[in-house]
Amino acid sequence: MVIGGGNVAMDITRTLARLQIQKYGKVDVTATCLESEHNMPADREEVVEAREECCIIDPGWGPQSIEIKGNKIEALHVAKCLSLFDEHGRFAPQCDLENKKKFEADMIVESIGQGMDTSYITEEFKAKLEFGPRGRILVNDHFQSSVPWFFVGGDIIQGPDVIHGIANGHKAAQGIEKYLMGE
Repeated sequence: MVIGGGNVAMDITRTLARLQIQKYGKVDVTATCLESEHNMPADREEVVEAREECCIIDPGWGPQSIEIKGNKIEALHVAKCLSLFDEHGRFAPQCDLENKKKFEADMIVESIGQGMDTSYITEEFKAKLEFGPRGRILVNDHFQSSVPWFFVGGDIIQGPDVIHGIANGHKAAQGIEKYLMGE
């Protein structure tokens, strides 16, 4: 069982499938995540290719508990995920605890990614910012936020990876120059 819906989760799912095929001659790997299939962060081709390798992708479920008997993992208990973010764009998953499912598993791999840390931004200032559907701060083409003097880049708007962070920094610097020049 793999928990996660990003590219790394799909890589793990596919790697486990390949290891199982080598060792057991069959695949019995399932991946689940909070997001619906339409909103999974993984590239579409990653999901399609995982399914082509006989993996089960069953998105839209929030982990609730892991069933353990005699120091052995038996199952992952989940509930249907209704929403990921609150009205302020903050990550706050809500699940329907009446709509539950049990995934039998003897191993669970968690690949839930990294989240941005906005704890240093006051709630008062956050209220002035606009957030996208995945809880990231929205910016224009010059990485300018809804607060005109506040430019944002890197993991807090996309990623996480160094390449995007560096590219964002270069474009943001151009945007800051335009802002300071009154353009």
